Amino acid sequence: MTFKVILEFFFFLCSTNFFGDHVARKLCHLMDTMLFYW
Repeated sequence: MTFKVILEFFFFLCSTNFFGDHVARKLCHLMDTMLFYW
C-alpha cells in the first residue's frame, strides 16, 4: 500500500463517519495538516 492509498482510505472512513463526528473531525484535521506539510 502506498501512502496515497492509505490517505484515501482514511478520507473514505472520514467521509462515512465511521469513527463518529468528534473523532472524524480530529482525524480530518490531522489528515489535512499532513497533506499540507507533505
